[in-house]
Amino acid sequence: MLRAQVAAARELGPLHAVKLGVVPDVLRLKALREALRDVEAWWVVDPVVRSSRGEPLSRLSARHYLALAGPRVVLTPNLGEAAWLLGLPEVRTVEEATEAGQRLVSLGFGAVFVKGGHRPQGAVDVLCLPGQTRLLKGARVARLPGLRGTGCRLASAFAAELGKGRSVAAAARRAKAFVTRYIQTGR
Repeated sequence: MLRAQVAAARELGPLHAVKLGVVPDVLRLKALREALRDVEAWWVVDPVVRSSRGEPLSRLSARHYLALAGPRVVLTPNLGEAAWLLGLPEVRTVEEATEAGQRLVSLGFGAVFVKGGHRPQGAVDVLCLPGQTRLLKGARVARLPGLRGTGCRLASAFAAELGKGRSVAAAARRAKAFVTRYIQTGR
C-alpha cells in the first residue's frame, strides 16, 4: 500500500517534500525507503514512537531513525524523542535541546528542529543546521481542550513549506506560526 501511495503521488508530478510520521515497523520503513529511493525531495522525519498518552506506536529503534540521516533530511523530535534518539536520560533546557540538536546534525541530518512547546516557561524551539543554531521563541499560548497531534502538524507544515521551495529556516518559522495558530484557534 505504501508503494502504491508513493506511485500515485509521483504521477501528479515531482515530489519536493515528504513527511514521515509514525512508521510502525521495519517492514514499512524499508518499503518507504525503497519507494522513495530515487526521489530528490526533502524528507521531514517526525520520530514518533509513543502517543502523547505514552502508548507505543512504533517498533522502530532509535538506530532505525538515525539511519535515515542525510543532507536533505530534517528531523523534528520533541524533547523526549531527542533524548531517546541519543540515549540520554532527558532533554529539558534550551541548552540541552541545542546540544542534542547539534549532536543529531553531526550524525548527518541536514537540519534538526527540536520542539520545545511543552516547556512551562515558554515555547522555545531549537533549529540546528550544520554550523548554526537558531532559537524560535514564542509565548506560551492557551491550548484549546482536546487538541492533539501538534508535533505531527508541525512536521507536516514544515514539509509543505519546504515543498514550496522555502529555505529550512523560513519553513521552520512558518510551520511554528501555523501550529501556534492551530493551538489558539483549533484551525
